[in-house]
Amino acid sequence: MEEMRSLKNYGAIAFLPMILFLALYVGCGVVFTIMGREDPFSQLPRYVAVMIAIMRSISLPKPARSCVAVKTLPKGALCEIEAIAVTE
Repeated sequence: MEEMRSLKNYGAIAFLPMILFLALYVGCGVVFTIMGREDPFSQLPRYVAVMIAIMRSISLPKPARSCVAVKTLPKGALCEIEAIAVTE
């Protein structure tokens, strides 16, 4: 129960990368508009703001498992290995 309670605290932090992206992109667009630049929202490319937000999201604390509702591992296993398979 204590583990589930601690994971709920990450909910508000999850929006931080999106807020950072919007603050960078819109903020720079507004500043460049006030400065009188031509085409102010293209002065800071969107991909730069996205990359900064992605770098910030990578550094956020995350739970150790993607499935947090399971109390024990199946068949009494000692470890869990998660993989994603890509087929063509």
